[in-house]
Amino acid sequence: MATMAPPTLPASGEPSVQVKWLPDSRTVAASLSLITVLAFLLRLHGLAAKSFWLDEAVSVEIARLRWSDFFLILWHREANMAVYYVVLRFWLLLGDSEGLVRGLSVLFSIATVPIIYLLGARLFGRTAGLLAAWVLAINAYHVRYAQEARGYAMVVFFAVLATLLLVQNVQEPLSARWGAYTAACVLAVYAHFYGGLIVLAHVASLAGLAQSDVPWRELRRSLLRFAFLVLPLGASVLHIGTSPVNWIPRVQASAVLKFFIALAGNDGARLLALEAVAALLAAYWAWNIWGQRGRTLEGWGYALVFAWLFVPVLVVLAASSVRPLFLGRYLNPSLPALILLVAAGIIRLRPALLAWGLTGVISAFSLLGVVSYYQRDFDMNRVDWRAASSFIFDRAQPGDGVFYLNFFGMPLQYYRSQRHPVPGWPQVLNLADPPDLHYRDFLVTSLGERLQDARPAGKRVWLILELNYEPNGEPSRANTVLRAIYGKGRHLVEERAYGSMAVLLFEGGAMNSRAEPPPTQVR
Repeated sequence: MATMAPPTLPASGEPSVQVKWLPDSRTVAASLSLITVLAFLLRLHGLAAKSFWLDEAVSVEIARLRWSDFFLILWHREANMAVYYVVLRFWLLLGDSEGLVRGLSVLFSIATVPIIYLLGARLFGRTAGLLAAWVLAINAYHVRYAQEARGYAMVVFFAVLATLLLVQNVQEPLSARWGAYTAACVLAVYAHFYGGLIVLAHVASLAGLAQSDVPWRELRRSLLRFAFLVLPLGASVLHIGTSPVNWIPRVQASAVLKFFIALAGNDGARLLALEAVAALLAAYWAWNIWGQRGRTLEGWGYALVFAWLFVPVLVVLAASSVRPLFLGRYLNPSLPALILLVAAGIIRLRPALLAWGLTGVISAFSLLGVVSYYQRDFDMNRVDWRAASSFIFDRAQPGDGVFYLNFFGMPLQYYRSQRHPVPGWPQVLNLADPPDLHYRDFLVTSLGERLQDARPAGKRVWLILELNYEPNGEPSRANTVLRAIYGKGRHLVEERAYGSMAVLLFEGGAMNSRAEPPPTQVR
């Protein structure tokens, strides 16, 4: 591990770093290649071992819609991650197995590793860049979202790319590429709404830079273009309203701490503490630079990374005082900032033996976190929809009906398509039967509306219920109502729980013409 002296800024304006040892280009290329290969192997291992969870299946079913319905669902419900859904539509031409579908996220996750090296090298030197690439490659949180068929790996990639382009533009104004920076920021927002928080962090970080070094004219022009290009997304948000996020719970201090523990790499508070030590070393170094040299390009690198880590979290926490908006995975774009701070802190540690020791301990705990993730999830309770669908399709009979709320049928439809030959499908009582899904089938409606539009039920009815409860601890009213309606004239044959979801089979001799909701309105 190289130890580094304070960086200097030559008259040309291009940053340089004085070091006792600096890896040459061949060493960097070889090291980065090995790190990237390791990142690939860690993300490929067990890629299809775990079942799709609800949101992953929804991603696939949205991408499979007819183009007309596809655009309608983006406008009416799923504008978030729009660019991911578009890319996924074409990615599915390669195949639709679990591993292959998740491979799109793996691709963006792996591509982030060399990009973070370039960013780290520009801000803190080549050694820091390599260390950042290494720590990101073995970070369990990054591995976990590389193996999810959602847009989280994509938004992290664009967040790192946009930050790299900003740094290049500020450091080398004569060769700046502000159009590329704008495009990366726009794609980050279209990959996930919270990608826009990175732009806020970029702007906030400029407080740590001398005003004469800020290319205000070009930056304002870039931000205006950015605002114009995300207007369609803003219009869609106004049209949809807040219903897609009204399920997010009220934020608690424990949830924030849990988020940072997961971000550090899934090995508990000890790994977070070690990475916090490295980040504090970076903060101490930055404080000395600002105190001795003022707001220079050198010190701005630290301001940028600290703003990147904390501004999105603080903005979301502030907004959550009005409406709960804090959800750990939504703040994924802040992960690279933590990684860069860890790298920037470690390379300042002297003697070198301490730097190597801290790197080794963080690496060991990070890899243990990855191994633990392979065995069980650490930031969610995954429903085993693969097993649930097998349970239904292995027992379904002609004439069966199935009733589920909102998106719960999407995983069943996906896993039905993966079986050969394709098994019989219980008639969906409250939605269009596949493969004729309509964009309205993805809209959230009340239980009363679903029951009002439900088809007549036959002798055998499958219920798919979320095992949620009222504040008083009683089973949810929706579950109680559905059990009562479809249990009338039938008896419960089987019931199996899969995490927070249950599958029930009712069977009887009587035929019900139609399931009617109770007299009181059900929501």
